[in-house]
Amino acid sequence: MKKLVALLSFAALMAVAVTTSLAQDPDTKQKPKQETPKAESPSKQPPKRSNDGVLDFPDVEGWEKGSVVKYPQVQLGYSVNYDGDLGNRVSIYVYNAGRKDIGKSLEGAVKQEVERAKAEIDMIAEMGAYSDVKVIKDERSMLGGKSGKIETLRKVLTFKVRGAEQHSEIIIFPFEGNFVKLRATWPRRLGPDAEAAAAQLMGEIERFFLMYIEISEATKVAARLQ
Repeated sequence: MKKLVALLSFAALMAVAVTTSLAQDPDTKQKPKQETPKAESPSKQPPKRSNDGVLDFPDVEGWEKGSVVKYPQVQLGYSVNYDGDLGNRVSIYVYNAGRKDIGKSLEGAVKQEVERAKAEIDMIAEMGAYSDVKVIKDERSMLGGKSGKIETLRKVLTFKVRGAEQHSEIIIFPFEGNFVKLRATWPRRLGPDAEAAAAQLMGEIERFFLMYIEISEATKVAARLQ
């Protein structure tokens, strides 16, 4: 168990460099938008899964989706980053942390996991990479906003990296025996535009999961009818 905690903590530490780079230069210019062919609306993209079970998350306008990172320890699962035009980032992690009791409830394992994720931030702060860590919100929230359908546990925090204040969100919900964790981080100086962009991305991610759930349920019904 201690080895697993160490592995999870190491994965969290890998995110420090990213957050630090976001705060290095408060006057960093926004990324220029690349003229690329417009992708099909994410809400119309059929959910896909590779042969090894990795979800193929959708392309979302205004965000650059990175390559999937598969961790060598199966309990750490995989992750993908979305980098926004404003210099903000949302990372999605799908993993089970070696647990078999995740279930579908936000209580128990999921609640413990969101607290563990917050503890990782505190640990990084103790190491000196973050300072002035504050929890602004600790709530149940819908992934897609007020009209969303997937309920999550959500913590909103602020902390400083090299003197630059950061906005950070931890969002976790259960899915098919795994945790789905979203970490959204951006310098607070980016203001409401960064928050709106993140909300738009969250909405598309929710639609992706809802489509996958609907297809999965339809497949199960068809199998029972055969």
